[in-house]
Amino acid sequence: MNKLTPDYDYSCRYNGGIVTEPTELDNYEALQMLPHGIKFDNGVTSILGNGVVIDAPALLNDFSVLSQNGIGYKNRLIISDRSNLVTNLHKRIADKLKAIRKDSIWLQGEDVTQSFKPIKMALRVSHLVDDNWTEFEDKYHRVRNTCEQLYNVKLSKEDIEHDFDSFKQLRSLMKNNKLVDDTVVLLNKEIKNKKRVIVEDASSSSMDIDTGLYPFTDSFHTTTGAVCTGLGVPEEAIETTIGVFSAVSIIRNGFLKRIKDFPTHIHADDPAYASISAKLESEYEVMASDYAFGWTDLNLIRHAELLNKLSSMMLTHLDVLNEVETIKLATKYTLDDGSKVFDKSLPSKLDDWGDMVPEYIELPGWQTDLAQVGSFQALPTEA
Repeated sequence: MNKLTPDYDYSCRYNGGIVTEPTELDNYEALQMLPHGIKFDNGVTSILGNGVVIDAPALLNDFSVLSQNGIGYKNRLIISDRSNLVTNLHKRIADKLKAIRKDSIWLQGEDVTQSFKPIKMALRVSHLVDDNWTEFEDKYHRVRNTCEQLYNVKLSKEDIEHDFDSFKQLRSLMKNNKLVDDTVVLLNKEIKNKKRVIVEDASSSSMDIDTGLYPFTDSFHTTTGAVCTGLGVPEEAIETTIGVFSAVSIIRNGFLKRIKDFPTHIHADDPAYASISAKLESEYEVMASDYAFGWTDLNLIRHAELLNKLSSMMLTHLDVLNEVETIKLATKYTLDDGSKVFDKSLPSKLDDWGDMVPEYIELPGWQTDLAQVGSFQALPTEA
């Protein structure tokens, strides 16, 4: 994104809320919500589309980080008036659901915020920036009263005060800097004017709420089609789709505890484990205590291509395989009883994923340090 974004007129996010891989500034400070375009003061305008849910404390923190680094956002950032707001009410409902399920990673306040859209109880940015603050307060309390009865969740006085303090600060910044607009109309107009738009995903294809590894998915759509709904643009507007995938599969151990296993898992007794683990820790701060990893999963990648119609792909973490003599690529899975083959597809039941037997092809490694390789052509043939 850092290489591509400066050449575009608009840098957009269309889904999610706080991102797991934040936008990093040159000094490595992180922005939790804003797209990469906000870093580049060269004419790039950043947009948070209608599919993004707004966590006020997180966005206020982003503004603070920008100010501390001398980066302006007035006339450089536009937030959709249709974006939904995350509140402490959503977070308390998520806390209660996690406590009931005894599951710490299943749900966050953002997920509950997403669920409020179809039950018609969403609080939108347009409500927040309305001239009459009292109307926003009234709407907030109507939603709160309904949910306290529906979910048997009671918001504390401190929770409510914290929400209102954050929303008042955000409202002031939005109104004073004219940050809110109808981004659907704006983007469609600019696309017709031949402006260049780059869009970044907040997650991955396998985390899509419908086609991903449910229920451990996001609560929103993450595939190319969701760009249309998350920004309000027609499918004809999408010209190029770039997929990004890792040379090794990386999964949080917290997730792994909830399934039997995953198909390409490299265990500690595998000859390749030590070198891959050491490289992930030293170069990428991916610690074995927090993550498990596996061989390149082409089935997962081919499934993503099927859903997204990729124009090209970018491969990351290739150097992690520098010392591996024989590299395995999983091409498909078969259930361990042989009853079903998964080719360009994922199981609809997550329990089945731990029962998959991968079908591998093996390729020779390159046993060469790739750190000094500056072009695709200069890569070893094996790589």
